[in-house]
Amino acid sequence: MIEELRELFPSLIESDQPFDLDNYRWFTHNQSKVIGILKQEITERDEKILSTFLQPYSYVEAAVTDQERIWKGILFQDQKPSNSFSKDSYRFIHFTLTEPPVDLLSFREAILALYPVEVPIIWESSQEGTIVEQGEIPESEYLAYDQIVDVLMSDFYMNIHLFISPYFHDIESANDHYKQVKKDSIISKKYQKGSVTTYHDIVPYLFMDSLDDTQKKHMVHAILGETVEDEELLHTVDVFLSSNSNTSLAAKKLFMHRNSLQYRVDKFIEKTGIDIKQFEGALIVYIAILMRWTFD
Repeated sequence: MIEELRELFPSLIESDQPFDLDNYRWFTHNQSKVIGILKQEITERDEKILSTFLQPYSYVEAAVTDQERIWKGILFQDQKPSNSFSKDSYRFIHFTLTEPPVDLLSFREAILALYPVEVPIIWESSQEGTIVEQGEIPESEYLAYDQIVDVLMSDFYMNIHLFISPYFHDIESANDHYKQVKKDSIISKKYQKGSVTTYHDIVPYLFMDSLDDTQKKHMVHAILGETVEDEELLHTVDVFLSSNSNTSLAAKKLFMHRNSLQYRVDKFIEKTGIDIKQFEGALIVYIAILMRWTFD
């Protein structure tokens, strides 16, 4: 369809984010792309026809700072930063909202108030955006991210999901990193139930998401064997592994005596032949159990 439209509108371009709103008319093409056409190429009749099968992009964001303009150019137009631009490490905090904020300026001010320094906030739509943290500021100087979510949810009456990327050190590759972070954020919402997810949290799920259902089921049955339907036992092993194989900590989380926990762990080892007290065994069983939970 895009190529056919380009024959009618030679100026048509695809982008992850609208830009140059004064000269281009933008339409939503799919979940991750928008298309822009020079306004001078579109008649009133053309716009009505295009609007029947494309969603006009009408989002208007709050005024942006100089830093935000630079980052928008880097992330959406693949512009190269000037030599004077900060070469500090950086990371992206990608956020999604269940509904658009009624007062965008107030929402922006609420986010900025939670940081010790002003941070660029790059809006991608009325319900999605990215906070850019520059420089590896000690976590102790930030409000905990789950507290940030609690504050924003209580103030604006909406659910918020945060995905925290790892730190990056090559500003020249920021555009590529950003695109991958958006993909990772989608996977984090697909598998993780919490409001705050880090890259490290989803690494096992990145592997899982590359497999089809047949491959997943084969792997789960091959590793878990006859315990695959024993959800109580699998839950016990899951908590044990998630507690860094610390028997006392896991027993406390499960509200059971550590001897009872040890009995269940030994029972699992006996039934599967996999020693989950060793790193290699713990790793493959942990991933297999994560896959097993996705079947329900």
